[in-house]
Amino acid sequence: DQPRSRGLGDVYKRQVYNIILKQAEDHQKLRKERIANRSEDSKPTKEELVAFQNKRLEKQIELKREMKAILSAEQYAKFEKMKPRKGRKRGRKHKKRN
Repeated sequence: DQPRSRGLGDVYKRQVYNIILKQAEDHQKLRKERIANRSEDSKPTKEELVAFQNKRLEKQIELKREMKAILSAEQYAKFEKMKPRKGRKRGRKHKKRN
């Protein structure tokens, strides 16, 4: 019953997990704020939409910067390949409906 030594991989997993968890918590907080501030018939103005998109892009850039600092070049390349899959799946489902 010796304590298991944590490998370097476990450290990386924990760091990546914490980054993604923080991102999810931020996303959830923003979503709750939008729902709370939204009235029945009002839509966001163009300025509000642009501000929201800029904030989202800044968060994406921050995430990539943090991931690049943690992951090796090979791991980061795999991470980058994983992201676009969601859009392709969504696109296929949408095409089937039409």
